[in-house]
Amino acid sequence: MKKRRSKNGPLLILLAITCLFFLAVFFLVRQNALKLFNVKAAGSITIAALGDSITVTGASNSNGWLNQYKTDINNNLQTSAQIIDLGTVGITSQQLLDSVTNNQVYRQQIANAQIITLEIGYNDFFQNRGLYQFGTCGGSDNQDCLRSMVTNFDNNWNSIVSQIKSLTANNSQNVAFRVFDIYYSVTVADQLPSAPYNGQFYVLNPYLNQMNSHIAQSASQNSFLLGTVHQAYNGTSGAEDPVAKGYILPDAIHPTDLGHTIIADRMLALQYEPITATDTDLDGCSDVKELGNDWKLGGQRDPNSRWDFYDVPVPAISATNWNLPLGDPGRPKLDRVIGATDAQAVFAYIGTKAGGPANSKGLSYDTHYGYMMGLTNDPNFTDGMFYDRTLASDPNQFWRTNQPAGTITTTTAQLEFSLYSRGGSNCN
Repeated sequence: MKKRRSKNGPLLILLAITCLFFLAVFFLVRQNALKLFNVKAAGSITIAALGDSITVTGASNSNGWLNQYKTDINNNLQTSAQIIDLGTVGITSQQLLDSVTNNQVYRQQIANAQIITLEIGYNDFFQNRGLYQFGTCGGSDNQDCLRSMVTNFDNNWNSIVSQIKSLTANNSQNVAFRVFDIYYSVTVADQLPSAPYNGQFYVLNPYLNQMNSHIAQSASQNSFLLGTVHQAYNGTSGAEDPVAKGYILPDAIHPTDLGHTIIADRMLALQYEPITATDTDLDGCSDVKELGNDWKLGGQRDPNSRWDFYDVPVPAISATNWNLPLGDPGRPKLDRVIGATDAQAVFAYIGTKAGGPANSKGLSYDTHYGYMMGLTNDPNFTDGMFYDRTLASDPNQFWRTNQPAGTITTTTAQLEFSLYSRGGSNCN
């Protein structure tokens, strides 16, 4: 008896194929999504922000100084910065020292950060200001607590800095340290001759100046860059009124949006060295650029891969130009740009290969002129290796070229030309 073929057979097959198709699409989308996520994760800079409520509001307020700082990093470094808010409302220098010494979350965040900001001391000053104002500071002149405040603050600050340096000592990347000093928010009130102020500004201000002097001295000794917020708020005399300038909220303590902008301006003026100078793989593109989001600015690359930024010495290295004087336009150099001249230089090396003879232009893969002129510190790095790359593993990230093949062909030159024709990359 002949078996009847089910009319639903073709339909079931079509349905199965359709399901497989959508599963494949889902898998590809998922994989690309994971790659995109990884690019963003690799392209982030972590800012560990230590301090009191001035730091807290700087991170929580959309117009706060920390958020303005983060925005500037994103715009200038073409990256995706993340704030780790390690600020605590009302904290003193002693309490912050306790946290950086004993709090494992604090310690890990500090150890992994690329930028660390530190501000502390405002509450030390204001708490002791209160003791002086109410006559409970101690000593015949009612100033014992102020003297102790300065000594304790200096010691706490030194220990905080020491902890930060110890925690970041093994960080594989350079870390940018930024600090700012303590502003005096109530200068006008404290200059009033009537009770309860009694002109206390003239007693208190020298002690604040001692604290700020110590911050400045410590920053200089430890290569931390200092934002001079006190000067911006209180002027060179220290007596100017930040309230009248619109920098202080009615609580007489915290910055207004304008006050936060003033702090941000002082911090932004310091720029982002040394992280912007680090080039781990020595390919001519700094780590912070390679971690950025825009491939045309050198981003979406690996700071540890020598081969994924296809900048080559221009003009092409040869026996006749490698020893030209520094500054001579004919002397080959890495200009941190993938452009038309790079493509021309790679074309000049077509026909060369490792262990092979010179090409028709007299150029050889195995010469070491680039090493002799200081373009690499690796004596085994040949001139051909500068110009030799292979296609990216991921065609969706075609700009991330791969290691040399050992031979330079027309295909190699076309690869460099295609990068230039698609917009090139500029790491300057």
